[in-house]
Amino acid sequence: MVWNGFRDVSHCRGDAVGVSRAGRSTPMRLRYFATLSDGVLVWTMSNPRWTCDYGLAVVPHAVLVLSACGFKPGFPMAEWASKRRAQLDSQV
Repeated sequence: MVWNGFRDVSHCRGDAVGVSRAGRSTPMRLRYFATLSDGVLVWTMSNPRWTCDYGLAVVPHAVLVLSACGFKPGFPMAEWASKRRAQLDSQV
C-alpha cells in the first residue's frame, strides 16, 4: 500500500484541487513526499496561502491516515506517522 501511495503521490504534477461540501479548494502543488521507513509515507501540498501535511502509517490489517492543514506549514507529520506505525506494529 505504501509503495502504491508513493507512486501515486510522486506522479502528482501540476495543480491538485480538493472538493468538499463547501466546494472546490484553491489549487495546491506537491511540495514534498517521502517514505521514511517501511510502512510510512508522508507528503505536503501547498499554495501560497495554505499548506496540508499528510501521513500514512501502515501495518498488516490496519492503516492510519492524518491530514493537518493550516496557514503555516510545520506539523511534525514524519514524527507522527513513524510513531503511530511503531505503536500499531507493537499491537499486531
